[in-house]
Amino acid sequence: MSKIAYIVLCHKDPVFIKNLAFKLRYKENKIFIAIDNKVEKNPFIKALENLDNIEIIDNKLKNYWEGGMRFVLQ
Repeated sequence: MSKIAYIVLCHKDPVFIKNLAFKLRYKENKIFIAIDNKVEKNPFIKALENLDNIEIIDNKLKNYWEGGMRFVLQ
């Protein structure tokens, strides 16, 4: 089976992100979580701490959402 890497950009609702990661996990898949710097990261870290194959990206860049699905990193 192929390996899949998921990138999840989030800024709210740690419980939803935990449920999403739980459903996406598979022994060969990898899930990368990027948390917006404008929000507190600890609730996300606590929610995801017991799940395998999860990596929280240390995102030191500022993230901006510009209408619809456009994501800008600066």
